[in-house]
Amino acid sequence: METLYDCVVVANGSFPQTAGPLELLKATPVIIACDGAVQNLHERGLVPSAIVGDLDSIPSEMLRLYADRIHTVEDQEINDLTKA
Repeated sequence: METLYDCVVVANGSFPQTAGPLELLKATPVIIACDGAVQNLHERGLVPSAIVGDLDSIPSEMLRLYADRIHTVEDQEINDLTKA
């Protein structure tokens, strides 16, 4: 699948189950995961280019695995999607 997008930002929550969004994620060169979304990506074999957020929803295993991709923004006044 060819994509028109250079980057996709994935928020934590209900993850897409249909082919269209999943194919888009596979074809996109840059995926930015908002905090806990990294676990859904990881479970589907997708590796985020960056992880942004306050890290309150990421399992410790994911923190270790993707330590070089984490950008911590601790501001609790804004949500992780806005931080990304």
